[in-house]
Amino acid sequence: MSLSTWRDIAIVILTIEVFLVSLLPLVILIFISKGLRSLLKVLPAYGRKGREMAKEGETLSKKVSQHVAAPFIWSSSVAATIKCLFSRQCWQAQFHNREES
Repeated sequence: MSLSTWRDIAIVILTIEVFLVSLLPLVILIFISKGLRSLLKVLPAYGRKGREMAKEGETLSKKVSQHVAAPFIWSSSVAATIKCLFSRQCWQAQFHNREES
């Protein structure tokens, strides 16, 4: 066998190798698409459950925050009322409104 024959055999082997290596991403993409297709069949059920759990969490956090914040809001409004009662501007505003009506 001459050197040109070995060269031709090497070129054929390299061509086959490059062809097979270039098919590898295609095979990976095929398996990924099959996996995504099966995932999309299962996902809506879990999506509904996730939305329900998120809604329950939102409701619970609103209730807790309202119960935690309510005393602070009440005390702040009482403090503002007391501050207004002891300031001159509050009394002047009340008398000014009575004179107009």
